[in-house]
Amino acid sequence: MSAGRKFALKRFADVGIYERIFKLFTMFHFDCNNFPSARKIFKRDISRRVRKEAIKQKHAESVEAAKQVAQLEVSDDLAFAFGKESSKDLMTSIVWMRRNQSFKLALADLEGHAVRYPQKPLDEPERNRQLEDNKLKAESSSDPQYQAIRRCMMDLPVRNYESQLLKLINHNTYSICAAETGSGKSTQIPQLILDDAISRSKGARCRILCVQPRRLAAIRLAQRVAAERCEEIGDSVGYTVRFDHKPPKNGGSIEYCTSGILMNMLKDDSLLDRFTHIILDEVHTREVQLDIAMMALKRRIMERQKISREAHVPRVTLMSATVNVDLFAKYFSTTGVGNQKEYPAPHITIPGRSFAVKRHYLEEVLQSFTHTLPPETVSTLLQRQAPTADFLNNHFKVHGNQSQDEVSTPLESARQLDEKKIASGLVSATIISLLVNKKQGSFLVFVPGMFQMDEIIADLNNVGPRLGFDFRDSARFKIIRLHSELPKEQEELAVPVPEGCQRIIIATDIAEASVTFPDIHHVIDTGKRNQLDIDPAQEVRELMPCWISKAASQQREGRAGRVREGDYYFLGSSNRYESLAGAHAAEIKRTSLEETCLHLRKMISGIPLSVLLAETIEPPSEDRITSAVENLKHLRALDKEENLTGLGRILEKLDMDPSFGKMVILGVIFGCLDPMLILASFASGNDFNQVKIPEVSLENFRRIRRSFEGDSLSDHMFLINSFQAMRKAMSDHRIQAETFGLDSQNEITHKIDSLDSEFAKRHFLNLRPYRKAVASASLIMDKLGVPFPRRSRKSWLTEPFASEAMNRNSGNTNLIKALLVHCLAPKLAVRQAGGTKVYVNLNPGIRGVSIPRRKKKTAMFAYGYKYSTALVSLGIRNVTQVRPLAACLLTHNLEQNEGALLLDSWLKFNIKTESLPETTVAENLYLHHKTLSMVSILPFLISSCTNLIQGLQTAFDLLSVESCVKDMPDKGKFLGLRRKLQKNLEKEMDLIVSLDSPSTAVHDPKHWETQWNDEDFEDFEDS
Repeated sequence: MSAGRKFALKRFADVGIYERIFKLFTMFHFDCNNFPSARKIFKRDISRRVRKEAIKQKHAESVEAAKQVAQLEVSDDLAFAFGKESSKDLMTSIVWMRRNQSFKLALADLEGHAVRYPQKPLDEPERNRQLEDNKLKAESSSDPQYQAIRRCMMDLPVRNYESQLLKLINHNTYSICAAETGSGKSTQIPQLILDDAISRSKGARCRILCVQPRRLAAIRLAQRVAAERCEEIGDSVGYTVRFDHKPPKNGGSIEYCTSGILMNMLKDDSLLDRFTHIILDEVHTREVQLDIAMMALKRRIMERQKISREAHVPRVTLMSATVNVDLFAKYFSTTGVGNQKEYPAPHITIPGRSFAVKRHYLEEVLQSFTHTLPPETVSTLLQRQAPTADFLNNHFKVHGNQSQDEVSTPLESARQLDEKKIASGLVSATIISLLVNKKQGSFLVFVPGMFQMDEIIADLNNVGPRLGFDFRDSARFKIIRLHSELPKEQEELAVPVPEGCQRIIIATDIAEASVTFPDIHHVIDTGKRNQLDIDPAQEVRELMPCWISKAASQQREGRAGRVREGDYYFLGSSNRYESLAGAHAAEIKRTSLEETCLHLRKMISGIPLSVLLAETIEPPSEDRITSAVENLKHLRALDKEENLTGLGRILEKLDMDPSFGKMVILGVIFGCLDPMLILASFASGNDFNQVKIPEVSLENFRRIRRSFEGDSLSDHMFLINSFQAMRKAMSDHRIQAETFGLDSQNEITHKIDSLDSEFAKRHFLNLRPYRKAVASASLIMDKLGVPFPRRSRKSWLTEPFASEAMNRNSGNTNLIKALLVHCLAPKLAVRQAGGTKVYVNLNPGIRGVSIPRRKKKTAMFAYGYKYSTALVSLGIRNVTQVRPLAACLLTHNLEQNEGALLLDSWLKFNIKTESLPETTVAENLYLHHKTLSMVSILPFLISSCTNLIQGLQTAFDLLSVESCVKDMPDKGKFLGLRRKLQKNLEKEMDLIVSLDSPSTAVHDPKHWETQWNDEDFEDFEDS
């Protein structure tokens, strides 16, 4: 084995990545002629040295010109100083590095080959015998508890259609099951398929994948089916969701998973061979991942059937209570012999339970309050709460019987209030009213989000005792919040409640489908859900409450009456219900597609992304597709032919917003991984600092925010510093635990949790997002292959992420801000002189937006995203101060126009110099920008990189390296050069920010430099 191979293997072994060692060793047993990219890398580029010498000479001119620069201005309003030599060492090391590259590995080819360790061969006769024995054991069980479960199972309507279902599913590639809520489709149909195979002694060959839209549904359904089969999870039934994996045994299995897991499975061609049946449940939700998975699955099956109509393909079944049968039947149509005629996918319709559910509308609910609630209670819950009062005052104006002339407020204004306001007080009043009427059974309440959950609980605890209902009494009531960010409370659903205790489950749309609560008699529905809409052309994201569809209302209604008659309370008028849309628009039509495009390209290569997305069941607009592809090219995640670059392959594996993924990679390269991971872990909108602040606490909040933000003028630094403060406090609390003198571990844990909560409350922080962010960051590190120091993974809750070496620059604010500018570009905003608005590039023109008041002291900044709400037509959030030099040199699209620079085709920089012509200075700054762009990401600089091969591929892609010498004779020299380049890159990024003018003036520099008073810190929340 050559020195190069030994060195690469040693780097892998240093971090214990044995799979990659095995992979590399295996690949080197093949001749390099089998790999096209190997031939490219071995080719010599004769003009290489000539080009490098030209760059070196041009660099010398750039450094000399930079010394002469006095000021660089943006539209005569923004200015910065750049008067020091800052890149000589950087450029020199780049020339050395490019000149001395010495690798011969077939880098791109290694990426596509996954290592598969052989499993123990399946003994089909033995597995068949096990399955038959387990089935017989369940059927003959005398356990009273299991017998009750089995009776309930056998009474489900789906069981009456067993023969029709099996014929439909096993004799058609695609089939559709339109089964109403309560029919048992999610639990019984997979079992019917497996039991049929077992009865024919083919159980070991039957492998069923059942895809759910929510991880909660996947877990609870797997647990229920395992209980119905008298088994433990992990025998013939299992599940796979994010952060949790309990697969079934090989052969004769039912595996529940989410649509995201299915997407990952589709990246491997073996999916069609691993499963005999794939069930897509609750297809009416139309998640973007599900739509992409359906398209990819359909394409894979079609390709295999083109080779041979007898080829093995899994049977695909689509299920929902509210499925659009015509739409899906047409999409999954099959062709007959000779491809002369298309046949729609066949379907079956199955009724639900016979228990009736009575529907009640807002008119009836309000009328009932006059008989059940005291006037004071009605006033407290309906009139004194502004959101509830606004909703009630405007709802009937929009959806009542009045003419427009009778409406005192403009109709459009009333409609917006009706749409955006959530009547939490109305929900609380409805619950108490039903309890006054001595209604039995448990309650399921649907609300848009966590804020409404907390409001309702506070109302119940405040008003309930006045009417004899103590909701804190666990013997009478048990309140459970059902939210994706509250996994511990989800576990409480499985805990039985004492006899006479009524559960009040307050849930988002997570409980809308596939989850059964047998004790629920009353469903109270606000009729709203939170929906994120993203306009890619304007880069505006809206997360606002909106009315649900009729299909969603039917799903929610179906949660009641599972074991007896139930009631459904729709907190909207009958007219409002009749005007609801039939179904929600597909998510793929209203969300950004960058992350989706990366996953899609990983699944299917060689075909334009626009063509693939056009094959989805309801394709997104061309504008959305074009915007996503261009953004990925801008990030250099895709090349000109829309192929994944080395960077793109890494970003795809991270499974997150590509901009934040790039931020994490830069954090590894530049030794500030901890702060970058903190920012990335909150990329999904998980807001650590989003808390309700009482009026009396505003001054304290301002003081704390000043302490966290310092003089950085950055929301991002505020998040990083507040997160690290919370982490340090949690670490201190655990050290203090040794001095508490408590006896049991439970007491110690309770005390620590109490201290954590107290610190978070005192500093206006939210513990739930903190814990979720820690879990997300750990997952990102796993995907990156970043080595963990030898300590427990649980310690990441209280200790910095990764090692000290990877965090050597985590305290360098200038470097972090420089990397932020690079990753957030082209999201830049600038304030015009004398104006009160901040302007951003908003296609098709420039438009004013709203920003937090303190940031109005900043003339130019980068931002996370634009947003729109009922109160703010357009605003920006997550902003960080940017100075013009950083904007020029660290962003992407810079053009020179004689003596001026144009950034992203809209932001003009005018240059003023002391001696050299403006055109000369502009040319040299443009060259400096171009050089930095070439080396903005160099993963091969990572001192402890676990994936050297992947890192080198990325470096070659970004530097356009097409030639390497045949051998690596002096790896020590290479490592020294690598460290030198890494050090100089860090120094360069720091200098770009620190050498910029400390006072960027809009009008009067003296005014800018005056110390701020308390008024300057008002209104930290966005308008």
